[in-house]
Amino acid sequence: MSGIVGCLKPTSLSEFELLSTQIRHRGTPERAQFDSMWLELRSHTEIQSYNSAEIWLGLIGDLYSHQSKDLISLWNKHGTQIFSTIEGSFVLIVWEKKEQLLHLFRSKEGVHSLYWTNHPKDQSFVFCSEIPPLLKLAGSKKEVDYQQLAELLSFRYIHAPRTLVKGINQIPAGEHLSIGINHKKVHQQWFFNEWATPTAPTPEDQVVLDQISAKLRRSVERRSTSKVALLLSGGLDSSAILHQISTIFAPPQCYTVVLEGFKSNEAPFAARVAKMMGAPHEIISVSPQDLIDAIPKATRIVGAPLSTPAAAVQYLLFKQLHNREQVLISGDGGDELLGGRSMSTLARRIQQVKRLDHLPHLPKIAVKKLARQLNRPDLTASYEHFGRDRSIGASRIFLAPDRVDILTDPGLVRPGIRKTILSPFYQEVDSDPINEILHVWQRGWLIEDSLMRSEKLSAHCGISIRYPMLDHDLVRYCASLPGNVKVKKVKMEYIAKWPLREMMRPYLSHRLLHRPKRTLLQPLDQWLCGVGAQFLHKRTDEICEDLSHIFLPRMVQKLKEEHVNGKRNHGMRLWSLILFSIWWKQLKEDSLEF
Repeated sequence: MSGIVGCLKPTSLSEFELLSTQIRHRGTPERAQFDSMWLELRSHTEIQSYNSAEIWLGLIGDLYSHQSKDLISLWNKHGTQIFSTIEGSFVLIVWEKKEQLLHLFRSKEGVHSLYWTNHPKDQSFVFCSEIPPLLKLAGSKKEVDYQQLAELLSFRYIHAPRTLVKGINQIPAGEHLSIGINHKKVHQQWFFNEWATPTAPTPEDQVVLDQISAKLRRSVERRSTSKVALLLSGGLDSSAILHQISTIFAPPQCYTVVLEGFKSNEAPFAARVAKMMGAPHEIISVSPQDLIDAIPKATRIVGAPLSTPAAAVQYLLFKQLHNREQVLISGDGGDELLGGRSMSTLARRIQQVKRLDHLPHLPKIAVKKLARQLNRPDLTASYEHFGRDRSIGASRIFLAPDRVDILTDPGLVRPGIRKTILSPFYQEVDSDPINEILHVWQRGWLIEDSLMRSEKLSAHCGISIRYPMLDHDLVRYCASLPGNVKVKKVKMEYIAKWPLREMMRPYLSHRLLHRPKRTLLQPLDQWLCGVGAQFLHKRTDEICEDLSHIFLPRMVQKLKEEHVNGKRNHGMRLWSLILFSIWWKQLKEDSLEF
């Protein structure tokens, strides 16, 4: 919940102070001013900044391998290679005084964001933990970068270094940006994990269980105290973390958020898990109207279109816990580490392609030709590169033909956008198909969607979130395992997160171990057809009126009518359009502020 704002070659103290007030919710300030650089750290806990004759150094977030006070000596020893020795979840800022060189580092988990721009008037380099303050710079045009719209419509979010605002950039997770007075920039990437090779041997089951259990316990120890609380869904990840915390400290206070009036929620599962482990448990209810009212506020905080209306539910949860909790533990990251529910289906599809690849050459060619004629794209993909060939990486909202139908300007369709975005991620890893997909999930939606919105929304409420599933040791070990260990075939079924399920088998019932996955998206899609129909009509009418230069009104109305009449479920698409329109209106009305 700490943050930073800074400027290289600043010219206006009053403008810098205006930027600072835009992140005041991130805590008490500490300013550092040099001849060519001003910056300000904010934190609700102890400010982590250190000064020597040669450098000034500041840290946002947490280190788990060293004390932050050791950073200057580590820098003096390792320089920009400091990341070979430190682990944590952070943004690190280093100012080399003599060289007048600024270094910005973002750890590879991607929990903490860092955005930058060149000042519209004097081109000075300005950086901040959030987007909205950068839009307050004098002369800012606040223009939408419509060339990125296809990416948003396909994935629901934009991948760093891009943003949806012209002139504003983001430092990607795991990258280092160096900026000198002459504005030269050097990117150095250090993201990669050592993934299991395609022919890596499968370790014994008990060895895997022992290793993951020990590393998860160590991760929980690093991130927990007797005062942390837990976001409990009743799923495997949060349940495993609750078990580990309870063996180290007393069972923590647990919270589960539910939408009022919807039967499909996680509260019954979470309540059973909490009771079995002796943890105090509180259910926080959110009404649909509260959610609708919170969407504009959550959008202002994030500074980008929300990827899901569930982000507003998160915001309302954090808002209720403001002044009650300072640190929350989350199970996010488990799906990307060991494979979520969807990976079971993917594993079955991958196995079908593997069987096809084992056919003799001529029959295989014939089957693939027939598959193309029958529009069976899975069967046209290669086994070794299944994820890349099928462009698997995140949600598929508006595919290229859908974008052709709905976008006013055909030049914005960008039919190959998914391959353009995902291929570089797949090129980073050489492993089995399951591991390659997990790598892309970690590089994509985990960082750009789940972690980004959680950090922004929780920080606004003075809360810090920690993620035991993203511990370096645990992530590295899981990366070293073949995919068939994470998604194991048991009889005729593919069991995702197999190691976690086996670890928790002594502590959870069969029903809890294999419970159905429940998300907020499905009931919210259904809500648009019933009680929320009036909201849907109002918002789609606004889209047709205000955004007719972007989206074809007749196609927006068609999506709405087919959804309301039950012909097709367009919930995700309609929500994506609604959430974009709310952000677009705020940007144009200059209301992206707190």
